[in-house]
Amino acid sequence: MSLIRVLTEATKASINAEPNHAAPAVPMEDIVLLETKMAYPKCEVFKLMFARGEFDMVIFDEIHTCKNPNSIQGKHLLKLKNAKYKIGATGTLLMNNPLDTYMPLKWIGAETVSYTNFKYYYCLYGGRFGNELLGYRNLDALKHMLSTCSLRRDKSLLNLP
Repeated sequence: MSLIRVLTEATKASINAEPNHAAPAVPMEDIVLLETKMAYPKCEVFKLMFARGEFDMVIFDEIHTCKNPNSIQGKHLLKLKNAKYKIGATGTLLMNNPLDTYMPLKWIGAETVSYTNFKYYYCLYGGRFGNELLGYRNLDALKHMLSTCSLRRDKSLLNLP
């Protein structure tokens, strides 16, 4: 199995210090480490490699940093969709509001609607022209969706002092 792992500079440093931490079941020679700041110019190359079946898995570390489907980062992330396995890793999926979950959910295939439809389902709009964000709704449905496609672990599992 070959895999691409998209990661931040800090994560790269920790992997270099502890190589088996990257993916114990996959030999390091089969892993391509791709820093997030360098990922986007290379995305088209990797897209072709996926089409040829050269990579089975993509792990995007700190996926919570990818929030906007209209950003360059968001557009390129959605191009890396042909992998058999896609894993978005983060310590904090929901940073500020429920809309932050759209890109990770869309990328792994758990969400199928457009960003506009996602916003209108989970956001309550009002105001003079109906475009002022007043709050959020249907959060139970979002929690359920997250629980079906994510694995949550807290710090108690780490046995830290």
